[in-house]
Amino acid sequence: MKLFLSTISFSITILFMTCSTTKPVITDIPDIDKQSPIYYSIDDLKLSLNGGLLYDLTSFGKTSGKDSIGSQIEKSDIENVNILKHPFGKFDYSFALEPSLSHSSKLLAKANDDFSLISISFSRDVDIDIVDLKDLQTIKTYEISLPNQEYKDEKYQIPWSRSDEAFFAMIEDTLFKIFPTQNILQKIIVRNQIYDFSISPKENYALLFTQDSLLLLDLKTKILKPVYEASRTLGINRKFVRAYSWQEDESKVIFAEGWKLFVYDIIHNTLTKTDARGKVFSAEWINSDDVLVVTGDYPDDMSVMQSNRYFKILKYSLSTEEFVKIHERMNHEPFNIKPRLSPSKKLILFSEKKSGRTYLVKLMTLDGLNENVLAEGYLPFWGKVNK
Repeated sequence: MKLFLSTISFSITILFMTCSTTKPVITDIPDIDKQSPIYYSIDDLKLSLNGGLLYDLTSFGKTSGKDSIGSQIEKSDIENVNILKHPFGKFDYSFALEPSLSHSSKLLAKANDDFSLISISFSRDVDIDIVDLKDLQTIKTYEISLPNQEYKDEKYQIPWSRSDEAFFAMIEDTLFKIFPTQNILQKIIVRNQIYDFSISPKENYALLFTQDSLLLLDLKTKILKPVYEASRTLGINRKFVRAYSWQEDESKVIFAEGWKLFVYDIIHNTLTKTDARGKVFSAEWINSDDVLVVTGDYPDDMSVMQSNRYFKILKYSLSTEEFVKIHERMNHEPFNIKPRLSPSKKLILFSEKKSGRTYLVKLMTLDGLNENVLAEGYLPFWGKVNK
């Protein structure tokens, strides 16, 4: 499913004109955000299998203008959208693979249609399809190893290169840069038990989380440097390091472990730690000083009956070491929130639902105000402007 904010902006204008009392709406959308499509998923079918969910996404549903409390906006357009005859196709969400686009928006990565039931529960290795969006019959399939996830409902997007039509992935014990169009696999490093990795924006560095240690790999010199040793429980269970986010100039990278948020200064080789006052699920740099952070408590099967389950979207300032709450919701699993900053860094895209309701794709300003519902759906992300 794809939305453009130019249409959304028009619907918001109608809301302002037809309602005598309204909540604040987004009146100034930067041009780069208007031109950037929003992709999200519609939940068509749920099947329980070994405690996991299978999603068969066969359509993208409807989009319509809604106000900030979810009511239909009078006279707003309702459209059925079939983008490129469903290029996302049918894919298996139990693989935890969320669809993603290359930075040129020419290639789409999705889970392979022909999945094995055995591999859902017992293997990190999955087949992924790389689809050429200009020729949907051109598909390259690779078997890659997904990162070890702490919870079964976590979703993963393969990281795409910013400089090439390529993506990064683990295959067995080797980290590769893969060029699907040429079908070239460029080896980066071979190392046992790489649980997760993150590539810096200019591809000068990689973070490797392996055997309870977080290491910095210089991709030019191939020198490895220890960054952090994750704590252990009873000496055997490793803690999960997550939420990697790099500053654009690669001078700093942020990551999280449990309630702790870390900032590693690559230039000065220093590591600072702060208590986020809640389990950290994601982090994304807003600018060189501020970070968008999600904290929460992962709900169990009884979460809808509990009042102490919540998530918060926060803004953390490195200079003041303070957290400012932007948004809060009760009884919600944090993985489907996945707030994404817009290309202008002025808007936040996310999804959430109230108990017993459907998921809603929402957009709000960076201060947490002007919350608007775009459509029914979940796991939204920004596409790139087609050139």
